[in-house]
Amino acid sequence: MAGARRTARVAGAARGALGLALAIACWILTGLDISTAGNGTVSIILGYLFIGLIFGLVNAFVKPIVSLLSLPITILTLGLFTVVINAGMLYLTSWISSYTTVHFTIDSFFWTAV
Repeated sequence: MAGARRTARVAGAARGALGLALAIACWILTGLDISTAGNGTVSIILGYLFIGLIFGLVNAFVKPIVSLLSLPITILTLGLFTVVINAGMLYLTSWISSYTTVHFTIDSFFWTAV
């Protein structure tokens, strides 16, 4: 039972770290934006954590399949294609979030990939 609690704490910390990383990325890069229904600080923080949760789920379930299927081109480009895969995962997160009350928008593919 203690192992399950520890795993839940680690998973919660990872989601929080993804939310913080997305908040910093949205602050630094002008092409990324997260908008929530509310204007309060709590709703904005919860919005970043929610987008971090979606991004974590996309990276946990979709990215391994895409990485495996694109292994030949990744080998051919000496691993540089993983940048395109990561940008695709961000776009998938943006698409999924468009069906929620928290919207994650990306302006251009190039700056997302870089």
